[in-house]
Amino acid sequence: MNKSKVVKLGDVVTVVNDNEYDPIKNGITKYVAGRHIKSEKMYVEKFGDVNRDQEIIGSAFHKLFKKNHILYKTRFPNSGAIATFDGLCSNTTLVLKTKKDSGLIEGLLPFILHWDRFEEYLIKKSVGSTNSYVRWRDLADFTFILPLEKEQLKIHDIFWSIQNSIDALENLIQKTKNHFTSKSEFILSQGIDHKKFKKFKILFDKTIKIPENWGVSELNDCINSKTMITYGIVQAGPHIPSGVPYIRACDMNGGEISSKELLRTSPEIASKYTRSQVNSGDLVFGIRGTVGSVSLVPDELNGANLTQDTAKISPSEDFDRDFLMWVLRSSNVQSQVNSKIIGSAVKGINLNDLKKVKIIHPKEIKEQKQIALILTKLNQHKFDQQNHLKNLYLLRKSILNLKLISKEVCK
Repeated sequence: MNKSKVVKLGDVVTVVNDNEYDPIKNGITKYVAGRHIKSEKMYVEKFGDVNRDQEIIGSAFHKLFKKNHILYKTRFPNSGAIATFDGLCSNTTLVLKTKKDSGLIEGLLPFILHWDRFEEYLIKKSVGSTNSYVRWRDLADFTFILPLEKEQLKIHDIFWSIQNSIDALENLIQKTKNHFTSKSEFILSQGIDHKKFKKFKILFDKTIKIPENWGVSELNDCINSKTMITYGIVQAGPHIPSGVPYIRACDMNGGEISSKELLRTSPEIASKYTRSQVNSGDLVFGIRGTVGSVSLVPDELNGANLTQDTAKISPSEDFDRDFLMWVLRSSNVQSQVNSKIIGSAVKGINLNDLKKVKIIHPKEIKEQKQIALILTKLNQHKFDQQNHLKNLYLLRKSILNLKLISKEVCK
């Protein structure tokens, strides 16, 4: 190609329509459903097992894709992703590849599908409100300028340089998460530099070893004697732009509470429910829906209220608040909580059962603080890496919008 030209996506991309109706016999063991394709991810890494899920997937999953094909889901469409293995998908997923001799070089298609202009276009072309989908014939009409091959190669190198950094950081974050999990489970059960241990039965047939001089208390014995573990009792609404924030279990999904993202209610309504008010330093525990989520109330949320799917825990003077938070997040506590969950449609834990959860702890608050400090620093390291990853995603998006030409020709 000697000059840039205006093309449609269908001019440079083709849909692969290969079928496989006997996958197990022919060695195809993996399938990809819509839930396995994530909007921010450049690759499809998750999958289902064809043999195990035969009754679930039925005959709908018969489209064959190969490694390095691009998978694009048409139901609730989002960015396409590169397959990292051979497998099956359903007819609601497009299998795409770059046409040979079309002028589009290999390796650029995934980035075009992550381009803001393309995403804006597919929103306009999506059909349906409750179950939106997009048709290939509409996607194929997406129009853009295809640069000279020399320029495409430069763009390719820039994009993949950023993507390789993202890939490396995502791998590092996973290693950091694994290290944090193993370190926290070890230090929360065996402490720092202990030599003598005793056995403790934590749950059913699960026995762990803990330092000989550590104690085991029920959660109810770890709280301030002037308070109690209480349900949140503020109803969710009516919502107003400013007012008293209230905390729901779903607001603690990532472990931290952001005051900017909370819903708010009027001071008049909040004043009726003083028992559900929290102070900075209190712990909030999810008891319905997102059961087991735990967050520390930051200073800016002093006086906030809780909804009925959360409980307030105020640590006593014998317990460091950060230490108790990490213990409540540990697998030893979470497994106890999970064993007490009731309900099917909406899962929850009874407050009396929560109070009886066993807390393993150093008797000296000094060691509690040392453990909490180690885990807080490790967690901050993980948080910093995740923030860096978000910045790389933003950089990828901004470079895409800068390098992938001229919005004026995009239709």
